Amino acid sequence: MKDLQVEGNYRPFWLGALIAPLACPLVMFVCMTSWLAITEGTHGLKDWRVGLVAVAVFVMPQSYAGMWLLGMPYLLWLRRVGRLSTLNIGLGSAATGSATSVCFFSFVSKPELFGALLLLVWIGVGAVFGLLAGMVFCWVIGLWRCDRGV
Repeated sequence: MKDLQVEGNYRPFWLGALIAPLACPLVMFVCMTSWLAITEGTHGLKDWRVGLVAVAVFVMPQSYAGMWLLGMPYLLWLRRVGRLSTLNIGLGSAATGSATSVCFFSFVSKPELFGALLLLVWIGVGAVFGLLAGMVFCWVIGLWRCDRGV
């Protein structure tokens, strides 16, 4: 498995853990604002502050909680066992994003509304945003490539 491991010096993990969780709220805010601009035109853009507050209140704490409670222990374990790679970080961050998303959704929704299809949607959305945060983490710490001996 040497081809999936990257050797070398990295930037501090704490720096990646501070910056990477900002990627999800930022992307979500841009998507929400773009959707408002497309569907409602410039009239919809006057409410951008509401979207910013909603993202800051709901998405940012969820993103940081997932990073520090689930992601950091996993990353430290990967580093300790010598398996720190973009592939392993991507897999773990997708799983972390899914778990965090489902936990958040279960807190803000009624249990009877938690249908199987909606659960799958939240798992998928969480996986995509988790993968985004994981790749930003890799970029911040300087682990943005798989060393394949090329």
